[in-house]
Amino acid sequence: MNILTDDIFQTLPPAAVYQSAADDAAELKLTFHLAPESHANAFQMDMAFSYTAPVTRNYLTADALEEHTVANDEALQKLAGFVVQTGAKIESSSVKKREVSVSGTLGQFSQLLGITFHLYRQDSGNLFLAYHGHIRLPDDLRPYILNIEGLNIGLSIAHVPSRRMKLLQVADQSSPLQDLAQKQIQATDNLLLQEPLPPAGYSPQEIAEMYHFPDNLGEGQTVGIIALGGAFQPDDLAAFCTTFNLVKPDVKIIGEEPSQDPQSKIVNDVEVNMDIQMVAGIVPKAKIVVYYADSFQEGFQIILDDTDNEVSVISTSWASGESFVPAATKAHLSILLQQLSLRGITVLAASGDDGIYQIGSNYKMAGINLPAGFDRVIACGGTTLYRNGIEQVWLEGTNASGGAFSNFYPAPAFQNNALTHYFRNYPYLTRNASATPDVSVNASGVNHAIMIYNGKPFPAAGTSVATPIIAGLIARLNTSLGYRLGYINPFFYQLMGSNAFASNIPGNNGLPSASVWDPCTGLGSPNGNNLLNFIKNAEKS
Repeated sequence: MNILTDDIFQTLPPAAVYQSAADDAAELKLTFHLAPESHANAFQMDMAFSYTAPVTRNYLTADALEEHTVANDEALQKLAGFVVQTGAKIESSSVKKREVSVSGTLGQFSQLLGITFHLYRQDSGNLFLAYHGHIRLPDDLRPYILNIEGLNIGLSIAHVPSRRMKLLQVADQSSPLQDLAQKQIQATDNLLLQEPLPPAGYSPQEIAEMYHFPDNLGEGQTVGIIALGGAFQPDDLAAFCTTFNLVKPDVKIIGEEPSQDPQSKIVNDVEVNMDIQMVAGIVPKAKIVVYYADSFQEGFQIILDDTDNEVSVISTSWASGESFVPAATKAHLSILLQQLSLRGITVLAASGDDGIYQIGSNYKMAGINLPAGFDRVIACGGTTLYRNGIEQVWLEGTNASGGAFSNFYPAPAFQNNALTHYFRNYPYLTRNASATPDVSVNASGVNHAIMIYNGKPFPAAGTSVATPIIAGLIARLNTSLGYRLGYINPFFYQLMGSNAFASNIPGNNGLPSASVWDPCTGLGSPNGNNLLNFIKNAEKS
């Protein structure tokens, strides 16, 4: 723990290196997020959804959700009065969005919040803003402040799990953080180069057939992809659809590609196109909407605010180690995920490619990744799928299916039976902790799926491939059922050990596997048609 930098609104990576004090005259924009005034009512509704079949749920519209989750108007006014005390300027304020955006200098915010700003460098070479001290807020205002965004601009806490590409040292001269430095600081970052495609791979039709996905193409569904970087290449999608004889789906882009360091840029370019193509391969007749965002909380909020696209499923292949996400951000994300469940939106996220270790820890800190680790998210792990249908836990070199036990969160009630069964096999591992993953499909870099990148076939692997594939399965289930599954994790765990999942998958990811459930592949790999039948049978009861 770093007593200078650890605070409820900030957690720095352990390998971050101090560089210099920041320039007090530099400009900064902060967004203050307030907790919903009627959060308790929304929580009760969400809990009721947890114990009812999806077919019986009355999901909220965007307008109805806003009515249940507005901010306290008096608190908003107090916040507005507070932030202008040192000369900062209010750019926007919204009771419905529960936020106040403020611009000012670092010096003004230092005086306002009782902190000092400094520059640090990540182990990737990334330069970012941080603060020393503990943020001071008025006593009558602090209970209402959920989170403050913008304090750590330049800090990459969310990453694409894959580390399959080669590294090349290059110089970075374009960091937006240079404007905050008191003097020029030279940065060096890593670029990632693509690998050649091995000779064979799975088509999307083969993946859907081997996992017995329902026989539809996602008609009537909208899949939202949260992308924290990367540029969509329409020509690659067109080539992918031509290669596999698919209808080219409608793809809409919302927002602009975020600023990224060179190391992240190429990886993110591969990732966002891989996500789009994997979803297109499984549900080519669904609408795909890519939401660019600087953070998960921004991405989730954009989707909640989007009244033009009726998103039914969200997929994100980015992840953050739970130890590197500030407490305020965790609370903020938890509330947003609750709101998405009230809208009937199923959220899926990659569990990670580093086995038992958190992303961002250089393979050294055990734990789970977020947002996959939240109980309202389907955490997607990985297997190695062979053409004869046999699967094993994905483990190739330093890459493995992300799965472990949380260092922060107790197990949700629906996971208790799964953990009890696992700990009977391995009593020395017993603990009361939430665990990932929930469900897994093929993530192998050897027996891989195929995408098109820069006009050529390219191996698609990792849990960041498994995630959009399982998102496609959820969309197909929605189409077959004629309604949204929404928050479905509790029901999935009721099917533990049934033929809805192939659960006896051998291997390890740093922890041993077991039948029924394990922290390697979760409940196992899905059998889509069997899963559909279980859901239909639940409707009758």
